[in-house]
Amino acid sequence: MSRRRLAFPVLLVLALGLAPSARAADAPAPPPPPAAPQAPEKPRPIPPLATTPDAKAAVAKFKTEFKAKDPAAKADAVDGLGRTNHPAVVTELMKLTRHKDPEIRAAAFMNLGEQRAIPGVAGAELMKILDVKSADWEHLTNVVDAIEGVGYRGAWKTLVTLLHHENQNVVRWALSALGDLKEVRATDAVLDLIKELKIEDGVKWDGVEVNVDTGTAGSADQNAAEAAGRAALAANKAKGRSAARKMRSLGSIVYDVLKDMTGQQFRSGVHAREWVTAHKAELEALKQKLEEEQKAQEEQAKAALAAARAGK
Repeated sequence: MSRRRLAFPVLLVLALGLAPSARAADAPAPPPPPAAPQAPEKPRPIPPLATTPDAKAAVAKFKTEFKAKDPAAKADAVDGLGRTNHPAVVTELMKLTRHKDPEIRAAAFMNLGEQRAIPGVAGAELMKILDVKSADWEHLTNVVDAIEGVGYRGAWKTLVTLLHHENQNVVRWALSALGDLKEVRATDAVLDLIKELKIEDGVKWDGVEVNVDTGTAGSADQNAAEAAGRAALAANKAKGRSAARKMRSLGSIVYDVLKDMTGQQFRSGVHAREWVTAHKAELEALKQKLEEEQKAQEEQAKAALAAARAGK
């Protein structure tokens, strides 16, 4: 029985549910009107930090609701718990990251990413389970998503290390997190990656490509690839730009991330390095601000943990 690896390009027509021949007999469609300019996304407000009595009440309620037999009800209980930001909630959610049910684990990681009032607490706990040598890419990408969601600055060096992980999914997730966090301290590492990937001339991307190897003969690989592609497109639509770019070619993500970090669209690695050299002072100032933000998160975490221990 042969093992085959198939690449299945999922194009926009599939995303729209149109067959390739649907308009074959029609006259060419007129060009679409220009898209209206979109207002920049407003940052989500930081949730309030709960008092310890309120957090204890939330944990108690969660434990009662989590006894339900229905998996969906259990996941809802996790979501309910995650709406309270407090070190005690982080502790409970971290326990759930080891749950046998993947849906519960996913809910735990998602809600850890919502502990944005205490990024220094949640982020530090997530770092404890981020093993850069692990081959479990699903676990690693879940952790990276949570770190990105909570906005933890102390993870940037580890995310840079993950740029060299053997699994490209992990590399994509780490790159995307660095971009979404606008982690300019990683600029040099991303520029180095351009050389390693041999994408000095830039890249173009169109569609989603998914590789699936099921280890079976016949059409199983192709069917699995198509299913994976449809799932990727659905996830992209649901989760927005960040999720969409994780399905792109790795080279495309690199240049996209550089744009997130610097605000500039680069046409080549040479262009990017020249710009970085010319704007060294500006970038150093931004890096210093991130260092200060990281220290502030650490101090905030110490204060939150001390208040929790004191029962406040």
